[in-house]
Amino acid sequence: MDRDKKLRLAVDLVRAMMWSVPRGTIRPLSWWARARSALDAGAKRASSFGSMVSVMGRKLGVVVPTKKTAAELARIELAVGDDFDVWRRYCAQEGLHVIAIARVEAQERKDAGADMPVAQETGDTPETEEEET
Repeated sequence: MDRDKKLRLAVDLVRAMMWSVPRGTIRPLSWWARARSALDAGAKRASSFGSMVSVMGRKLGVVVPTKKTAAELARIELAVGDDFDVWRRYCAQEGLHVIAIARVEAQERKDAGADMPVAQETGDTPETEEEET
């Protein structure tokens, strides 16, 4: 797996996990620090993609992923495939860079008015998805 793919998948993982953070769980000023902490913890403790997601979810206060998060996690897991350990080490070593790129992309989506859950220290929080009954 090349560096660009590792970075893209790591940024996508952070974005997807943040979509499922319940509103009010993370103070806006702590948003990106918590994302970094969750990525670091997941990358250092995980033995599988599922365990990485679970560690990150606990650090972020995610109880149940939204449908959008779940679909994105399934896509990322397939893309990572057998390269999980290499990718996990990349996430552990490059966490600050991953968060920096995720933050820049989130601001770009926000500035473009994209209809995506984006949280910034300006006070925005992720949108919660309504479950169908």
